[in-house]
Amino acid sequence: MSNIGKLPIQVPQNVMVNFDSKNSILQIKGLLGELTRTLKNGFKLNLSSLEETKSFTISSSNKKLWGTENTHIQNMIQGVTYGFRKDLKLIGIGYRARLEEKKLILKVGYTHDVSFNIPEGILIQCPKPDQITVFGIEKELVHKTSFQIRSIRKPDIYKGKGIRFDNEIIRLKEGKKK
Repeated sequence: MSNIGKLPIQVPQNVMVNFDSKNSILQIKGLLGELTRTLKNGFKLNLSSLEETKSFTISSSNKKLWGTENTHIQNMIQGVTYGFRKDLKLIGIGYRARLEEKKLILKVGYTHDVSFNIPEGILIQCPKPDQITVFGIEKELVHKTSFQIRSIRKPDIYKGKGIRFDNEIIRLKEGKKK
C-alpha cells in the first residue's frame, strides 16, 4: 500500500478544484492557468472535506499507482499556483541563444544555427545570451522541453562544452597523455 497516496492534498485559497466523477476528469484552476487530467480507472476523489479543511484525499483500488496519481495532482496544484522553471546554461566560446517569435535560435558550435520550435504552454526567456529559462505550469512539459533543448548539444565529457542545466555537475574525463 502506498503511503504517499494516503496523504491529504492541500489546496491553496486561490485554487479551484472540480471533479467530474462520471468521466473521471479532474480540472484545477489557479492564477497561472488551468490544467485538466483524466484519472485512471479505480480512482476517486473525496472532495467532501475540501470546504472545511482546504484538503482532500484520493481513494483507489489500484494500490500501485495510488501514490503516483497523488503526486501528479499535487504537481498540478503547484503548477497553477507557482509554475515550474528550469534554467539552462550554454558553456562554450560563441555559444548563444536568442528568441525570434515562436522559435529559440541556438548557436552551439555547428556550421548553422539550430532553431527550436517552442511548444504551446511554455514560456522561454533568454536573460543573457548564454542562459535559457524554461517556464510553464505543466511540470512534465517543462522538463521534456528543457531536455529537448539540452539534447541539441549535450555537454562534452572532455571539455565541458555544451548545454547543461544550471545545477548540473559534469565530471570531466582526463584527456590523452603523452
